Formats: sequence, C-alpha cells, structure tokens
Amino acid sequence: MNIDAIIRTVSGITNRYSDRDPARLCRYMDILLAYEPMGAAKQACKGFFFRKLGVSVITVNSELTDTFRKLITAHELGHAVLHADMGERGLLDYGYFDKTNECEREANFFAAELLLTDSDMYEALYECSTYYEIAQRLYVPAELADLKLQIMEHKGCDLHAPRETAADFIGKLDVRYGEGS
Repeated sequence: MNIDAIIRTVSGITNRYSDRDPARLCRYMDILLAYEPMGAAKQACKGFFFRKLGVSVITVNSELTDTFRKLITAHELGHAVLHADMGERGLLDYGYFDKTNECEREANFFAAELLLTDSDMYEALYECSTYYEIAQRLYVPAELADLKLQIMEHKGCDLHAPRETAADFIGKLDVRYGEGS
C-alpha cells in the first residue's frame, strides 16, 4: 500500500468518526481493545493485533505510559485497518518498525498520520528550532514526527524530513517513554 492510500484511509476514518483518538476509534469500529501487563523491560511486547473468526482484537501492554499506549494502539489500529487479512496469523510487535517489513512501515505511517495533524506539525515547525523540539512539543518519539514530515513532504510541502527513522523504532524505545514530569 502506498502513502496516498494510507492518507486516504486515515482521512476516511477521521472524517467518518470525527475523531483521532485510537482507543475511541477501536470502539467505533467494533475492534476489541484490551490492556494486559506484558512486562516493563525494553524488550517487552508492546502490543499486537489479531483477527479470529471475524473478530478483531488489539492488545496493548498496560505497563506502558499513556502516551506510549496511545502510540501502540494507533500502530495496531493501522494493522487492523490496513492488514486485516493478515490478522488471522497474528501480528506481534517483534517486527515493529522493521525497515524490511512493509506491513510495519505502513502501520507506522498510519499511526503518524492519525496522531499528528498537519496543522499541529506546522505550528510546531513554526515554534520550535530543532527537529527534536518538535517531537517533544507534540509528545511523540522523534521518529514518529519524522514519519509525519515525510507524509507532509509527500503531500507537496517543502520540509526536508530527515528520513532517519528505522522501521523498528518502537521496538527499541524504552517503555517508560513519555513519562510526565
């Protein structure tokens, strides 16, 4: 699936439900969302999506911060929407953001487009002097901001996104990412 199709898919969902919150979108779309403890180690499973007998289920590690749970939910929702046919096999986070895994890359772009609006990015670009300040201001990993900048460039904006994001960045983030002050 190309970026244009992902942009259209996210736009269709957000227009239909007038919402960008991945947990509420799961409810609206009849996708079961569960939070279960899966460990607090960096290598702990952060979440997964599967579909069995026509029922879609997203399970997210309850030991993550609110910010990180939202990111994982958005990523897994991307799998549920873009790769529902693959859900019968189960999509675990072991390949999260793996450069070589096209499904993971697509779910990453889905999460970036869902969680970060163009207007929020423009405002952050105007107010922040560095790429990492943009991510900090938006409460997201720098890699997610990079993906959104790539999407905006694809839409025709002249932004020069760093394009340094490894496909497996979520799997490498510390599960305590996003802790409040």
